Amino acid sequence: MPYPARLLTEGEEVLIESRQHWIALRDEIGYTLAWFALWLIWVPWLDVALDEWIAWLLTLGWLGLAGTGVARWYGTWIVLTTSRLIYRKGLFEKSSNEVELPRLVDLGFRQSFLQRLVGAGDLIVDSGGHDGKTVIPDVPEPTGLIGLIIDAQGTASSASSPPSRLPGEPSPVENPPPPPPSAQNRPRITPRWQTSRAEQLDILARLHTEGKLTDEEFMSEKKRILESD
Repeated sequence: MPYPARLLTEGEEVLIESRQHWIALRDEIGYTLAWFALWLIWVPWLDVALDEWIAWLLTLGWLGLAGTGVARWYGTWIVLTTSRLIYRKGLFEKSSNEVELPRLVDLGFRQSFLQRLVGAGDLIVDSGGHDGKTVIPDVPEPTGLIGLIIDAQGTASSASSPPSRLPGEPSPVENPPPPPPSAQNRPRITPRWQTSRAEQLDILARLHTEGKLTDEEFMSEKKRILESD
């Protein structure tokens, strides 16, 4: 379920969109294991009709708990655009937390032992003001996502800053830039969260080609990626 293009602002592009890590279904996995144990260990010994009805009621309870959790996971998306970080939750009832990249003041993450084993973590986003901190649970590869957010934040901040003009140069109103491509024709990138060095270089080259990075910024970021572990 890609992020709807109609919800993007003019000139905005989707860089990353992904669901939570499967570890977010830990409770549902536990319900399923308990249900299997019920039918493999307890049910074969039943010989009373009432007991069988109890087993079927427990099965309905498992379907309700596990099904609700899977639907909630399926409808939860983490989206990074060129100007926003978006956390959308819910399949039938939607809720959304959005943070403008220039407003980010701090990024962090935390990991439990189980999350470290599977490569997941909780992303902590601090936008300051009354919004405070937003915690996005069970994000795949949180360290890699933080790096991509920082890169996108730098690009968004430089794009939002008006360029200095020399005396006699026309104002942006007198010489408007060409209109951005329509939302339907924007390229959409949905990389794996285990972003490889080649994929980072490809994103960097595309941003440089589109004029969103200067030559100095492009060479500096390229050098950083090539020298990273």
